[in-house]
Amino acid sequence: MNSSICNLLHLFFIALFTFPFVICILGSSEILCIPSERETLVKFKHHLIDPSNRLSSWNATSNANCCEWEGVVCSNLTSHVTQLHLNISPPSYYYGYHYIDRYEAYDRSRFGGEINPCLVDLKHLNYLDFSGNYFGGMQIPTFFGAITSLTYLNLSNAGFGGNIPFQIGNLSNLIYLDLRSGDYDLKLKNDFSGEIPYQIGNLTNLLHLDIGNDYSEALFAKNLRWLLGVSKLEYLDLSSVNLSKSFDWLQVTQSLPSLVELHLTTFPLHGYNQPSTLNFSSLLTLHLSFSYHLGISFFPEWICGLTKLISLQLINNNIQGSIPDGLQNLTLLENLVLTDNSFSSSIPDWIYGLHHLKFLSLGFNNLNGTIPDMLGNMTSLVGLDLSGNQFEGKIPTSLGNFCKLRDLYLSDLNLNQQVNEILEILTSCASDGLEYLEIASSKLSGHLTDRIGEFKILVSLSLRNNSIHSALPRSFEKLSWLRILDLSNNQFNGNAFENLISLSKLSSIIIDDNHFEGVVKEDDLANLTNLQSLMASGNNFSLKVSPNWNPNFQLIFLGLNSWNLGPKFPSWIQSQKNLMGLEMSNTGISSPIPTWFWETFSQADGLDLSHNHIHGELVNSLKNPISITSLDLSSNQLSGQLPQLSAKVMDLAQNSLSELRAVSMILWLKGRNDEYRNILGLVTSIDLSNNKLSGEIPTEITNLDGLVYLNLSHNQLSGHIPQSIGNMGQLLNIDFSQNLLSGEIPLGVANLSFVSLLNLSYNHLKGKIPTSTQLQTLEASNFVGNNLCGLPLPINCSLDGQIANDDHNSNEDDGHKVNWFFVSMALGFVVGFWIVVAPLFIYKSWRYVYFRFLDNVWFKLQCFLVK
Repeated sequence: MNSSICNLLHLFFIALFTFPFVICILGSSEILCIPSERETLVKFKHHLIDPSNRLSSWNATSNANCCEWEGVVCSNLTSHVTQLHLNISPPSYYYGYHYIDRYEAYDRSRFGGEINPCLVDLKHLNYLDFSGNYFGGMQIPTFFGAITSLTYLNLSNAGFGGNIPFQIGNLSNLIYLDLRSGDYDLKLKNDFSGEIPYQIGNLTNLLHLDIGNDYSEALFAKNLRWLLGVSKLEYLDLSSVNLSKSFDWLQVTQSLPSLVELHLTTFPLHGYNQPSTLNFSSLLTLHLSFSYHLGISFFPEWICGLTKLISLQLINNNIQGSIPDGLQNLTLLENLVLTDNSFSSSIPDWIYGLHHLKFLSLGFNNLNGTIPDMLGNMTSLVGLDLSGNQFEGKIPTSLGNFCKLRDLYLSDLNLNQQVNEILEILTSCASDGLEYLEIASSKLSGHLTDRIGEFKILVSLSLRNNSIHSALPRSFEKLSWLRILDLSNNQFNGNAFENLISLSKLSSIIIDDNHFEGVVKEDDLANLTNLQSLMASGNNFSLKVSPNWNPNFQLIFLGLNSWNLGPKFPSWIQSQKNLMGLEMSNTGISSPIPTWFWETFSQADGLDLSHNHIHGELVNSLKNPISITSLDLSSNQLSGQLPQLSAKVMDLAQNSLSELRAVSMILWLKGRNDEYRNILGLVTSIDLSNNKLSGEIPTEITNLDGLVYLNLSHNQLSGHIPQSIGNMGQLLNIDFSQNLLSGEIPLGVANLSFVSLLNLSYNHLKGKIPTSTQLQTLEASNFVGNNLCGLPLPINCSLDGQIANDDHNSNEDDGHKVNWFFVSMALGFVVGFWIVVAPLFIYKSWRYVYFRFLDNVWFKLQCFLVK
């Protein structure tokens, strides 16, 4: 007893003595970093490219405490650097619409450059995140495998490439490994190739492994036996990894006892049709999605035994037949996605008994009949997609029971319904929570009524490709959360912008091809500060703004075809620095293109200024070479020489341009422009017809090995057709007609096996038309107006390949001349035939001998076949 009291007193005095020191330590909020680790971080920063100066706080002079630097986390107890958060999140992207939030700022904020091996000196680093940056395709540094203290490594969407280093397998403490690639911007993707290193199987503590991607198909695994070493794995994503040789994929993955989530996409997998006794004991989420043409053609029955599944996605396969009844066993399902398959028949009744279901997507199958009324009993649904099926008739009124519905997609159906009827059904309950409503291409008609204003938290509305004919109702002003509006290809009228003035969150307005009309003023657009896509072509608007107008928005896509914008070139366009696509065709512009236009949009994806009255010399307005994906300046009054430019699709037809120069591509990389003449495979279409181009066709144009359409007709081009034109193997359509070309048609033209049109008419060409399987099938009119001979022309060639004299002097008789070679050959055939056959008719004994000979031949042939 006394001993116990003594022990308690002893502990009391120890606690009393140490308490002030504990209070002192815990009370200190400042953690001072270790000097050697500070030096390591400074050295690491020195090799990074940091265009937006994100690491400005990494300055030992202004702040020596590196634990307070951006992205650095230190231990509260030891002050060692334990975490580096150097990631950056990509901008938002919405369902196929180009809603890009602050893209330019994001692009400038990505790290690049080199990753210094000095990171190995951070012996206590357990968390490293480089995701969202861009390292130019460099391989993951092998020294990462020496940072053995790491438990978290995220290199997703960071622009790494090449082989995944096997040294990653040395990180025995790793719990989380993310090498994913799959963002909308291809520049962000990781581009790994080669075989997944089996050493990853050494990461026995790994819980999360993501090597999936949405683009590359160069990464493969011969087998997945190495996965058995990571038996604690809970999350596995091998999307787009080539597993065509991994016949063990199903047996291995079902042997992972802790696996909760599995993603496999793109490549066809062998052995997916296994017995229903597979043991995915912990699996809650299964996503199997393949290429439609390479996917699975029938439903894997073993899936019906995964009774714990909460989410099942089988997307973009070719599964046929009815939706299998076995799925009714998956009573815990909350997410069922069977999009892009070939399921037929109707929606099965048992599906209405899945009471936990929140998301149901049956889009783009072959389901038919009417949309069932019982669907309205699934009141827990948050998202419903029935698009792209063969449903007919009106939507049932029971859909009004969807009080929790946020997403509704009913596009590409045969509804034949008034749009106001659908809105009336949905407003009974669903309107309070609906955020995404898409009923495009579903044969809607009627008027859009004030009911639309009841969908007050709607974020995206698409009614495109219908027959709705009305003005926008005033209640549109109540859609204050609306970001995406697509009413294109309908019969809407009135001035749409009068009812969109107050919708400040709008980022995409797509109202092409309607009957909208009226004057659009500065005030109508003043509140649209988030606008990034304005596609309003094919209407009858007039834009009336002051010459010094500076819009409050920065557009990425602008389509104003058929607007009244002229006569002067709209100067406010200069303020739109982020434009990737611009359409201003048929807008009444009758002034020259200003120099600033090309400087501002030299790297745009598409520019269309066709069908205006733009005049002046193009070479004067275009001071520097440009590279544009698609350029259309046709049907203007441009003159002078053709400047140095490049475009994937280029249309300068019907101007007055002269002198065709070499076409080349300009690549802009990190602020430097380097000219390449041998990597022009992206250019697919060039139309320079109906100009005043003179001189020879430059041989450089044959470097465009991806060119499909080339039209230089109705010019004054002279000289020879380039001999190397036969190297342009993708050409389908060539038109050099109505020029002054001379010489012979190059023999290489015969190599153009895909060409369907070759128009060389009305030039000064001579000689024989080259022989190929394609050229002789073309119309003769493609070669008239020259001194050519040979098929398909009805003009014979002499032995030296020129027009025969008699043909040349009497073309009218060509069709009636006798070719004695063919006559003599026919007579020889007739005479030879009767020399053999006539004796068989005359002499009976000859017939017996002949038939015995045939019987003998037939007998020997049978014996040979039997052997």
